[in-house]
Amino acid sequence: MAALPYLLRSRFAHGTSRYGTWSRLVLRAVAALVLLPTLLRADNGDDPDARFYSELRRRGLFSLAEGELLERLTRPRIGANDRVELTLELSRTFSEHARFAAPDEQRELWERADGVVAELLKNASVPRRRELEVQRAVLWIHRGEFLASLIESFPHDAHGRDKARGVLERGLDLLKAQEEQLKIEHRKAAAGAGSGNDTDAAELRRLLDAVRFALGVGLIELAELAPKGTADRQGSLLDAEAWLKQLAGGAAAAELVLQSRLLLARAARLRGDFPLADRLLGQLEGEQVPRELADRVVAERVRLLLDQGQAPDAASRLSAHRRRYRFVAGELHFLDVRALAANWKLAVSRGEAALATDLLAALDASVERAAAEAGGYWAWRCETVRDQVREVQEYGPELAALVQTARAAFAAGDLDGAHAGYTAAFDLAREQNCAAAAFEFGHTRASIELKRGRHLKAAADLVDLSRHYPEDPRAAEAHLLGAWCLGRVYEASPSRENREAYTRALEEHRSRFASSDTAHEAAWMLGLLEESRLQRTRALELYRTIPPAHRRGPTAQAAIGRCHVAVVEHLKHLETQAGDAANVQAIVERRREFEREAVEELSGFARSWKPPLTDAQAEVAVHLARLLMGGEAPDYAAADSWLAQVLSGRGVPQSSDPASSDSAVVSRRQTLLHRTTQLRIISLAGQAKYNEAAALIERTTASSPAELLSVLDGLSRAAEGASSTIRFRIAQLQLRAAGELEGRRNELSAAERVMLDRSLAEAHTTAGQPQKALAIYETLVEASPRDVGLRRELADQLVRCGTRECLEKARQHWRKLEAAEAPGSESWLEARYHVARTALLLEEREECRRLVTITRLLYPDLGGERLSGLFEELERELAGGGRR
Repeated sequence: MAALPYLLRSRFAHGTSRYGTWSRLVLRAVAALVLLPTLLRADNGDDPDARFYSELRRRGLFSLAEGELLERLTRPRIGANDRVELTLELSRTFSEHARFAAPDEQRELWERADGVVAELLKNASVPRRRELEVQRAVLWIHRGEFLASLIESFPHDAHGRDKARGVLERGLDLLKAQEEQLKIEHRKAAAGAGSGNDTDAAELRRLLDAVRFALGVGLIELAELAPKGTADRQGSLLDAEAWLKQLAGGAAAAELVLQSRLLLARAARLRGDFPLADRLLGQLEGEQVPRELADRVVAERVRLLLDQGQAPDAASRLSAHRRRYRFVAGELHFLDVRALAANWKLAVSRGEAALATDLLAALDASVERAAAEAGGYWAWRCETVRDQVREVQEYGPELAALVQTARAAFAAGDLDGAHAGYTAAFDLAREQNCAAAAFEFGHTRASIELKRGRHLKAAADLVDLSRHYPEDPRAAEAHLLGAWCLGRVYEASPSRENREAYTRALEEHRSRFASSDTAHEAAWMLGLLEESRLQRTRALELYRTIPPAHRRGPTAQAAIGRCHVAVVEHLKHLETQAGDAANVQAIVERRREFEREAVEELSGFARSWKPPLTDAQAEVAVHLARLLMGGEAPDYAAADSWLAQVLSGRGVPQSSDPASSDSAVVSRRQTLLHRTTQLRIISLAGQAKYNEAAALIERTTASSPAELLSVLDGLSRAAEGASSTIRFRIAQLQLRAAGELEGRRNELSAAERVMLDRSLAEAHTTAGQPQKALAIYETLVEASPRDVGLRRELADQLVRCGTRECLEKARQHWRKLEAAEAPGSESWLEARYHVARTALLLEEREECRRLVTITRLLYPDLGGERLSGLFEELERELAGGGRR
């Protein structure tokens, strides 16, 4: 059954493209988060190593820093203090790197940041132990701070919110434990009693201040994750302020004092105490602060203005800051976009259409400026705000909120929540007569059902969607995808009811969307279905409706060739079964006419070809060669020219399909080349060019034993339509080649040795040595009694032998195969068919009738159409008194 990946390529857009992955945000991100690692560093501002690694991290050169640090840590005779310092730098680097890495790398980098410190702490005598332990605790805050920052852009992401909260709570618990220990140790060291470790009072004080600051940061981040006005938010903020006030009075390092005062302003804003936040920010704005901190003060001021509903003032403050400094931090780009978005909403609410249009243009320009000047993380966040504005513009605020909630659930892997969210969005859009939006949400909802494996429900939704919104340009695609889902249902449960539903959907598609390219796709899918049911003439009609220029055109031509060959083989089989001479002659004439038309049609395809051949053209050429060789007057020379072209350098199958590197495509190509080599050996033998045929086998042998085995396997079967003389000569060539490989048996794998033995058995059969073939098969089955394929081949070979003794043995093997399968399964029913057929061949007609009757009573559908057809044919033979 045909897969439809091109129909699925954008179906999860609402779940992934704008939100569901961080890959766009993390590759070049420079997030302006609170710099906890800096504050946890020893007082080593003049340390060139510390400045070096800090600068590498600032520039995003993480791999360079990591490589240098790892190399230094492996040097012999490294001092204990140096090892600690390098390990701390490596942990900080991994931690920073994680914030900028792709999602599948982030977890590993966070774990490595913790792991390098944890490994060093296993050494009981390691110095600066407390600093290492504090680093491990702060890593959780660092990670949680990053996760929490994303929720500002995605407030509907409940899963992300819970994840950030869990990480922060873990970090806060660890930090509180460290703070208790540091207080005790600092008190002892300050009193001159010794802290119990190698850290002096000043260093312990520095660590204690850093831990308290980290507690303040973590609690503020935790508070912002809680809903506004809740006790959880207020409690976390009050706790944060208690820690930060201990630092903001001036006893701590100057940088820590300023950052603590800034965080107190943020806490006041989050509590809703806007006057206090304004006063604290005013004090900071009146002081000389470092440029980086100045950017963060402005950022907090802008957030305060936005929270107060003063978006125009926020935009003005950002413009003034930009005029002063020209280049600004990425966070300020983001806030500029947020301010413009807020102003746009305000203009829309006031009905100021012209202003709203101007603001949208300014918003786009701001996003482009962010991409050029900041890039990475902040550029992505700016794009996200713009996308959300466009959604509000397109859908309205209520519908946009539903979509964002559904998308967040999908990104978190909550498919039930995502389905419910898109269902709500679909229902509201339909209620509001927003046809395009309803179609989009309905399609996405069905795609989620498809992702969950609920193909029947997805099919119903998609078909219903195409019927309710037939004017939508995606209606044909949706209907075809619905039909494809029904095909999956039939594939999983091949009942007549499911097949008819699948067929009806495809026929409906061809009728309703006859002018669409998807109608040809439906014809392709229906052709494959009919071909799988052995309705090859019907499949031919369908494949012929597909234009050569359509994406399925070349493969449809290959399918036409495949069906031609199969129909000819079927007619040849009917010739051997028809007892009446008149019937035989009628079938022969029909076959001749069909062969002539088939050769003419495939030759017509070939007239427009230019080398090198594509995969599909090579397959058509091989089918054409088989037809040319299979007639009553085989044209081996013409067939050979096509086969030679496929095997020559200019005819090696090529493909422009990007998926051609896929292993399945490569495997199909290799199989085609092996089949072509087999047919060329036959075509050369048919022209009495036995030396050339032998040379071709030798060239294949020189390639590799595996290549030769692939060619020899099935060679005699491929030559079944040739004359007895040609088949005998081919069997001799096969035996000769297999004999050469026999001398290299020890070089072959176990599977290759089995393939070699099978090839020998096949050749012995064709060469008129059935007993030798049977001996080989019996040895193989004895060595691998559980190999169902081998036992099946032995049973087939015994049926071909045809003696009563052989048929009795065949029946025993079919019964063993039957006993090994679950009653009623397809494989069990196939084995039961062969048991019954063997009884007929043994002239045990009543036993055959009994087996067929019981089987039909127990399993009325007889395992599907293929097996049902075989049983029906067996019943006809019983009724007619004949024997197959």
